[in-house]
Amino acid sequence: MEGGYTEINRDNREIALDYVRGGLFDPKDMKPLPNVEPGPDNDLYEKLTFHVQKAIENEDYYIFAYGERWRPERKEDKYFHFKPGNGIHDIHMNQGNSAFQSQSWCTDDETGHALKECSHEEHEETNAAFHISDKLSI
Repeated sequence: MEGGYTEINRDNREIALDYVRGGLFDPKDMKPLPNVEPGPDNDLYEKLTFHVQKAIENEDYYIFAYGERWRPERKEDKYFHFKPGNGIHDIHMNQGNSAFQSQSWCTDDETGHALKECSHEEHEETNAAFHISDKLSI
């Protein structure tokens, strides 16, 4: 994929990531991290900083940010100070807000809406049960 912004739509869904349905890893292996925590290598800020620094140092290292684009603003970006302000926000696992510990992993395959509240540790059993009941009701 080329650098820059690429909108995901019906014609290129294969570039989207879905941590719930993608089978990229076992969600039970995920560990919620605080944004910033005293101590070395124990929070989200330090994990992201490590990978951003590697990308800065190595032109073969890429970072893809999935989120919603905000349109260029005439003023300087208040955090990064480039002008015009332009970038991506709402970067998360695309299943709710950025605090994935507080959102449902049990979502409808078509709409993405929550089927019920469940954590990343219990989503497989719940989603499997919903799929079975969906098939029985057809």
